[in-house]
Amino acid sequence: MDIALAVVIFIVAFFVIYNIVASRAPSDISGLQQEAERISKEIISQNSSLSLVDGEILNETKILNLSGQNYIELKKKIRIENEFCIYFEDEEGNVINITDASGRYALSIGYPEINISGVPCNFSELNP
Repeated sequence: MDIALAVVIFIVAFFVIYNIVASRAPSDISGLQQEAERISKEIISQNSSLSLVDGEILNETKILNLSGQNYIELKKKIRIENEFCIYFEDEEGNVINITDASGRYALSIGYPEINISGVPCNFSELNP
């Protein structure tokens, strides 16, 4: 009888802890969603110093300039707390490398410990 009571108490405690943890998850997700929306607005807004577009077209020079900025400073400019990575995909979901006339390219912009297709997020360099 003692073992059965202990098992019931364990199961009840497990479900109580699970519900407490699960109830906090949506607020964390909504905060991330708000920050993602803020980043999106900043990079598509014509009035933002972080804009990556001219009208409706991505400006490769702006992308390369943004990729060269210090990540911590960029995070402050966008006013977000969580780590982020901005990258570009084609219609098939393939990551696009943005290249300028000199051969310099940027795979993505953001926190270097985030990997996109096995490559660190803040990966930019000069092509040989």
